Amino acid sequence: MTKDVAGVLSLDGKSFKTIESPTGFSDGIILSADEIELIFRDTADPSKITIDTLKRST
Repeated sequence: MTKDVAGVLSLDGKSFKTIESPTGFSDGIILSADEIELIFRDTADPSKITIDTLKRST
């Protein structure tokens, strides 16, 4: 699956925000060099919210 995404990193380098086309957005926290947590929300009807933890595999 491919999605259009734009995002920004906070000045402290610990969090970020993304917008996913056409109706979703996420708030993220950088937990470590190999792990982030995302809280995704959308504005579709019905709306949804998910929490994902992504870990880099070695």
